[in-house]
Amino acid sequence: MPAATDEEVFNFEGNLEQAFYDFLLANGIELATANDPQRLSDDYIGVQVFIGGINEDEHMSEKPGGQLEYDHYDYSVDITVHTDRNENAVPAAQFSRYHRELVAKVRNLLSISRAAQVSSLNDSIDYYWINRLVASDTNYTANDNSFDETVLTFEGDFSILTNAWPVA
Repeated sequence: MPAATDEEVFNFEGNLEQAFYDFLLANGIELATANDPQRLSDDYIGVQVFIGGINEDEHMSEKPGGQLEYDHYDYSVDITVHTDRNENAVPAAQFSRYHRELVAKVRNLLSISRAAQVSSLNDSIDYYWINRLVASDTNYTANDNSFDETVLTFEGDFSILTNAWPVA
């Protein structure tokens, strides 16, 4: 379905971040609530997309009105897995496993082998096609007895689908 405006197509960060959220939620990334005594209530997974600019191939495609537009962009995405700890309590091995389990689930969902087997992130995106998504960095932080946080960074490129542009 085409976007209503060009601005909607060019909202790369907003559209891609929402697609990542939708994909992770649809694939079982459930975070704890205060009603779950096994897990803490302030856990979250955050997604932040950064657009690097036009891909070096400078590929263009024709919009419905006949104008040419660049359609191939580089990007990176940081996925933050944050799990809180009970303050004034020594973290237990079970807590560590919970944090690592969430990190492993995110990695698995975004792996190339999984994308080839079942539904992929591209199934959650309206205006773009992710051509490449590769893990590029992992940064783990343990803040005393307060929280554990892992930031998974992925890099890649995407193309604007030809049917994304509003019909002239």
